[in-house]
Amino acid sequence: MLNHVGEMAALATAFCWTVSALCWTAAGRRVGSLAVNIIRLLLALPMLMLYGWIVLGEAIPQASWHAWLWLGASGMVGFFLCDLFFFQSFLLIGPRLALLVFSLAPPISVFFGWLLLGEQLTRWNWIGMAITLSGILWVVMESPDQDGKPGVTPGRIVWRGWIYAALATLAQGLATVLSKVGIRDVASPFAATEIRLICGLACFLVLIPLLGRQGQVFRAFRDRRAMWIMVLGAIMGPFLGVSLLMVAVTIIPAGLAQTFVSLSPVIIIPFSIVILKERVSLRAMLGAVVAVCGVCLLFV
Repeated sequence: MLNHVGEMAALATAFCWTVSALCWTAAGRRVGSLAVNIIRLLLALPMLMLYGWIVLGEAIPQASWHAWLWLGASGMVGFFLCDLFFFQSFLLIGPRLALLVFSLAPPISVFFGWLLLGEQLTRWNWIGMAITLSGILWVVMESPDQDGKPGVTPGRIVWRGWIYAALATLAQGLATVLSKVGIRDVASPFAATEIRLICGLACFLVLIPLLGRQGQVFRAFRDRRAMWIMVLGAIMGPFLGVSLLMVAVTIIPAGLAQTFVSLSPVIIIPFSIVILKERVSLRAMLGAVVAVCGVCLLFV
């Protein structure tokens, strides 16, 4: 199992992001998605600084300008642009179709990994990735339509929603590879995550005053239940989840790591049954089995 640390870290990332997605959904319904976007980063930053101070002896990473350049770009693309586009696509075309597009992030990561890093995948990697993505797409396409929910345009697909989902997918694929370039010059994956988070947070701190949304953010801090939910989400998402992804991309190709992470729509099935009380069909179960079989091939 020690030979597959990268794969296990990527799988753990998928689990962490599944839990954090449930937290963001619950908190977003109470305080709004933009407030959740910035508060989760504000909560995660002290956690990363404390970890760095205790474990690495530095609250702010002492990294080269090269690392700050590449990881900063990754944070702006991943933490800022990707999440902005992804949340907006939810509002316009619904989570089902947005996730369907987002499942294409692994081949985009493969392309950027080949373009920027010269990464190559084995034949079994390609086969496993194709099977895994097939299972994921099958599960996501089976999900019930969200047209009846607030914010989604009933009976009509908004072309801007497709564009936003595609831009979020492109941003995620690029951010993963940019992280792999910059992480070579930092002491720890947690330090790399902190650099990315600082740069992404800076973008939100500029955007929110420009949009005049300060009041919405300040009101969110007074919602104690939403804040506790976001604390859990910050631990599982920007703190643990993203740091584990940084571990994965240092060991295995970026596209491969992104494929494991794309298992989140499958991993969320038992949570949907137990927590959200949703009915999951046999087709969704079979899709999960197909995706898991693909993951097994990725270990070859």
